[in-house]
Amino acid sequence: MVDHDIMMEEVADHDVSPRRTPALSIGNISFIFYLLGIGSLLPWNAFINANEYFQSRLCSESSPNEGGLVELWFGLIFNVTGALTLGVFLAVDRYKEKRESSGNATAADQVVSEEDQTELERNGGQVMDNSKRNDSHSRQMVYSSLSLYLVVFLLTTVMVLVPSVQRSTFLTLTLSGIGVCGASMAVTGTGVTAVAAMFPPSIGISSYFSGQATGGVVVAIANVIVAFAESPDKFHDEHCSRHSKEDGQIGHCPVYETDLASLSYFSVGCLFLVACLVGFHQLDRHIRISNSTLTQGIEESIPEESVESNAGREQFGTEIVLDADFNADLSIDLQQPLLGGEDSMERGAGPSSVNERSTSAVWRAIFLPVLSIFITLFIVIIITPSWVVNIESTGRCAGGRLQNDLFVPILFVVFNSGDLVGRVIAGKLGPEKIKHLPKKLFAFSVSRILFLPLFLLCPAPNSVIPVIINSDAYTILLLFLFALSNGFSINMSFMLFPRLLPDDEYLHEIGSTIMNFSLALVYSAEASFHSAMFHLQHPNTDTPIDD
Repeated sequence: MVDHDIMMEEVADHDVSPRRTPALSIGNISFIFYLLGIGSLLPWNAFINANEYFQSRLCSESSPNEGGLVELWFGLIFNVTGALTLGVFLAVDRYKEKRESSGNATAADQVVSEEDQTELERNGGQVMDNSKRNDSHSRQMVYSSLSLYLVVFLLTTVMVLVPSVQRSTFLTLTLSGIGVCGASMAVTGTGVTAVAAMFPPSIGISSYFSGQATGGVVVAIANVIVAFAESPDKFHDEHCSRHSKEDGQIGHCPVYETDLASLSYFSVGCLFLVACLVGFHQLDRHIRISNSTLTQGIEESIPEESVESNAGREQFGTEIVLDADFNADLSIDLQQPLLGGEDSMERGAGPSSVNERSTSAVWRAIFLPVLSIFITLFIVIIITPSWVVNIESTGRCAGGRLQNDLFVPILFVVFNSGDLVGRVIAGKLGPEKIKHLPKKLFAFSVSRILFLPLFLLCPAPNSVIPVIINSDAYTILLLFLFALSNGFSINMSFMLFPRLLPDDEYLHEIGSTIMNFSLALVYSAEASFHSAMFHLQHPNTDTPIDD
């Protein structure tokens, strides 16, 4: 092991700081990923929380109540397009790999340039800095998807100001926009996760997923405020009286007028997306300069004996640069060793050579985190939101508003808060502090199924199970712990997968695509299931598309 202080002095003597622009601080980089996390879920939150606006615009006199199906169709289109997009990405990557392996690739794709040959010889037959060779593809994905977000939001904002837009035209543009947002969200998540994998987990991936959870908390709190502003009479009429909510009601479509609240909501969304694009541009600029200037200076200052072991190379690649100028520079972890040796038992046995840069090899390396994500979310969609919305307070129809119309909205605040806490805990703990993490994380994800019988003990209408624990505190605590385990499992799984792969942006991108595809697949399956069940239970209900 090379002496840490000697290496620090050699790095300090060599001027490796970029001169073309000030480097971003670690706090700024973490904030940008945090901002991107909030922005990645912005389209979904915007369309869902503007539900009444879309219902009023899509209402028709022939079927005045069909606007209530807007949220159902939004979820179906949004999630299915996201899953299909990532599925296409994986299929295309797989097709290219098969094409190359079968000898059908062009000669230009197979020629090794003189520079590549020199790099191969210098690195012992392996290309260490593959992020440069992939021409920042993952970053281009983020730019394009965020730009599409912004275009859709601008169009949606403009339509708020034009009441004369025909219903059919509005429907076509809205559903198309939702489809574009669903695909863009999937691409944004894949690209940002791949870029975040270049940084230490607590700075990149953890900040990104904590931002997503924060967005959920803010939206949940906003829904509580909206529910509080409304009259509780509707809730009492529907749940605490014997009158059917459908008796004597004749649906009609009010004349649409410019909705200033929705206009403000979408306008803020546009500004927020612009901020995300600006922030990511600064992050991209930092990465490019670090790759071209900072990394070159560091490599020249490394003593030859420092690369004799993987441990020494890894220590220098991350810790030395952060300690050398903690408040100014953040080096991309380009010196991270390829897997192998003693470290391979803890970090996995991912692809370790250029010849194994394939989708199947990445899948074999990260299948446990992928399965952990899938199982975690599968258990979540069983309980939320379908089961949570049916949980009753022990003081329903007898207590105050907190036990009646505000009870379910508060439960969603509890869930999103617990999810955020779980992600923060995972980020603070980090994947490197837990031995044999892939197997333990998979076991932890499976064990969460024990929450199911515990939720059956909560008060619910028409429940065949007697209420054993008649307490709102039990319900709230159980939901918080369930959400905490959900946030912990998701964040830890995403922080883990880059450690099971070599430091290769192409492999990180494939891994990120597979991880995000597992997310999109579960959500699209949930949306499809709820849509099918709704139409089986209401076979005569019209949809916005039928008119």
